[in-house]
Amino acid sequence: MLKKSLISSFLGLFLIIAVSNAYELKEVGVQLEGGHIAEPGRFKHHVSIQILSLKDGCTYHACEGAILDERHIITTAYCVADNANESLVVVAGALDLRDKKAGLYHEVEYTYVPKTYRFVLHGLDDIAILKLKKPLPLGTDSRIQAVKLPTADYSIEKGPSFVMSGYGFKEQHANRTLKWSYPSPVLRFDVQWNPFNDKQCNANNKEFCTRLNAQFNWTTCNMYDGAPLVDGKYDSNNQLVFTLIGVFKYMDPHWCGSYTKHTKVSAYLDFISNVRNLVLNDVKSEKLPTDDYPNKLRRYPQCKL
Repeated sequence: MLKKSLISSFLGLFLIIAVSNAYELKEVGVQLEGGHIAEPGRFKHHVSIQILSLKDGCTYHACEGAILDERHIITTAYCVADNANESLVVVAGALDLRDKKAGLYHEVEYTYVPKTYRFVLHGLDDIAILKLKKPLPLGTDSRIQAVKLPTADYSIEKGPSFVMSGYGFKEQHANRTLKWSYPSPVLRFDVQWNPFNDKQCNANNKEFCTRLNAQFNWTTCNMYDGAPLVDGKYDSNNQLVFTLIGVFKYMDPHWCGSYTKHTKVSAYLDFISNVRNLVLNDVKSEKLPTDDYPNKLRRYPQCKL
């Protein structure tokens, strides 16, 4: 039985055939080094979180994130901790970060992280929300769209393929040699399958792992935390809807090509709701410096990608 799938719409590269809940990936196009280039307008929820380096005279892609609503972006707590005291700018709606006219540039005014977050404990409660100083024009700008949140009882099923998008990829070959490279200036994606949690993954009940599609000569993995892992399904209007099921965690390089670890979004719906409603008893908040950084970022080139 041939089913419509998230993957089947990506540049005609893939076809998903579902038989008895088993998914077989068949390549029908050209492989692209460092992940597959995203089709324009496909991942409208994806954002680049950037910092301006006056010393280097350019802007750096620091982390990935996803749009929750007009004012809120979801990413990892590690992204916030690793860029403490930095002014952050979210770039939304840009396929190519080198094109400074393509995206929407919005300053981050506040960051929110669970008080229980501990990086030293393998990223315990590794999730964060960024609040923008000015709202995104959702509903009026066709370049952007909010991602859908899962329900509290959302079950991550084994078998279906999920997709992780991002600007930062590295390549691992079949002989398990790792090729380090600069981040991609163009948004890309790769395919993740079979969510699991075992001794190798070592995830708690708020995390899970997925395996990368490594059946070809090489595979890729995202090297920037905060990348959204989404489940795509068609609604009754035949529109593809993305549900955010995971947020990519910081990981050791040797995991690349073996498995990928994510924060389980359905376990943090209360945290997300509390931040949106400014119920911050269990939340650490920080106000960031803002000084017309969106316009400043537009005037500087992207750092070498």
